[in-house]
Amino acid sequence: MGGLFSKVAGQSRLKVAAVSATTGSLTSWAPTANNKVMAIAVTSSRIFLGGTFTTINGAARAELASVDATGNVDPAWHPAANAAVRALLASADGRTVYAGGDFVAVNGDTVQKHFVSLSTAAGAVNSWLYHPGWPVAGLVASSSLLFIAGNGAGGNAGAASLTNGAKVWTLQTDGGIQAATLIGSQVYFGGHFDNVCTATGSPPPIGSGFKCPLAVTTRHKLVAVDAATGAVDPWNPGADSPLGVYAFGTGGGSLQVGGDFTKLGKPDPLGQATWRQQGYGQFS
Repeated sequence: MGGLFSKVAGQSRLKVAAVSATTGSLTSWAPTANNKVMAIAVTSSRIFLGGTFTTINGAARAELASVDATGNVDPAWHPAANAAVRALLASADGRTVYAGGDFVAVNGDTVQKHFVSLSTAAGAVNSWLYHPGWPVAGLVASSSLLFIAGNGAGGNAGAASLTNGAKVWTLQTDGGIQAATLIGSQVYFGGHFDNVCTATGSPPPIGSGFKCPLAVTTRHKLVAVDAATGAVDPWNPGADSPLGVYAFGTGGGSLQVGGDFTKLGKPDPLGQATWRQQGYGQFS
């Protein structure tokens, strides 16, 4: 787990730590970061970190780092992003790690805006065609597509081919998208949006907030789309609050939802959530 903490269970842990998944007991794994750890991806032998840090274990690392199961920094893996890394995802074969965030360059390469595909072996930048024009907050993949979600004007999401990174579809909402997950053929997005847009239009004047030029349909903080096409699914539970949904979990045949809401699901005729469920809920 990563964050901005300095202690876990009363023991020193600087921004990153590991606990037993069974008992919650703190383990001995204790690399140290000098600033926030915002994203973690794991392969069979490596743990990749992303955030706003500039050192790991005292070694210079610009928002990206790799450590092993004992907490040692990989000396050969040091790609450098020029701003926060908010999302990481390791490929199924463990050969690639995908990173998204606020950055607009990696290793000085300004083509790598907000998203980059990196080799897990040496941190080399891989070829990738689609780079979104908005900060990335969430990544999830199927066997053939990578799904990217984030902010920008309103909120944005898209799908790209895992073969070459070519764009397949994009989606825009009237508020930021902060979480993404995949179950079967459906991609789920969560955030603080209320509508899905049919067109991007021009950004509104500063201070006015983003509004869809035309809303496809109302979706309060939660939306499901077809993974292949991006078409909006009828699933419409809704969540309340201005900030909405921040995290998803999957497993056991259910979708777990976490965020800053007090009501979730059982929507009224306007799509507003009515079931009292503060901060967490689960859908079968």
